Amino acid sequence: GEVGFSHAIFEEYLAAVHLSGRPLGEQKAFIRDRVADPRWSNVILNLLRLHRRPSDVEELVRDLEEAPVTGLGRVTRDLVLSEIAFGEGTCPARVRRRHVATTLTAIETGPWMPARLASLGVALDGSGAGIGHEAIAERLPRWFPDTQVGRADLYTAMASWPASPGL
Repeated sequence: GEVGFSHAIFEEYLAAVHLSGRPLGEQKAFIRDRVADPRWSNVILNLLRLHRRPSDVEELVRDLEEAPVTGLGRVTRDLVLSEIAFGEGTCPARVRRRHVATTLTAIETGPWMPARLASLGVALDGSGAGIGHEAIAERLPRWFPDTQVGRADLYTAMASWPASPGL
């Protein structure tokens, strides 16, 4: 009377299939209640990928964005949003574009290095439907370590510049 699976990914996918047959309101409540828990990230991502109507995906993503999360829950939620931005699915381009920008900003300036590295992994592994790859290609020259040595003269010159908000 029981069915066992050799890998959790099967269970996560089947949970998403089950959820996709539930009313949209129940799906939204499920996402709000579990977005901070990393154990449910793959279920949420699979659920979003199973939707065929971009308007439903946009509505679910909006609820995901607005879910009240704190601490590590925020990191988990942001990684799910990064997966949406750089992954496959029917997410509208404007939503994808917004989260590509947010992810890349988090990679460059985020306060916690493990979260920055996780976001970088998502960005580099994902397809991004072209949007993400274009943004990464634009920023990659800034990310790649400079092979020039002897930048001391540059820093010395910058130290003599007058202080200003732009500087």
